[in-house]
Amino acid sequence: MGVRWIAIVALLSWLMMAGCGGNGEGDTAMQDELRQIEKVRAEYESQLMNIDGVVSVSIGTGESGKPVLKIGTSVPPEQVRAKLPEQLLEASAELEFVGDIRAQ
Repeated sequence: MGVRWIAIVALLSWLMMAGCGGNGEGDTAMQDELRQIEKVRAEYESQLMNIDGVVSVSIGTGESGKPVLKIGTSVPPEQVRAKLPEQLLEASAELEFVGDIRAQ
């Protein structure tokens, strides 16, 4: 349950930030990028969560300021990167060490 809540909170936070702008062309492009990342997340989430060291999959804002697939790891990201489908590395995906996630 904890991982899903993290993903939901991350998505809602991003949507709130994206909604703070106007309704111009940039917003439409951002919405299209978000829809594309959501498709990637839906397609790969189960596969990713079965990889040793992956503890979360969510959508967030990347270093570029654009939406990306965030893959949280409990081990150094370099140990997980080689296990990821190549398509994800070519798409907008970022690995981030988050440590172990435990329900309280």
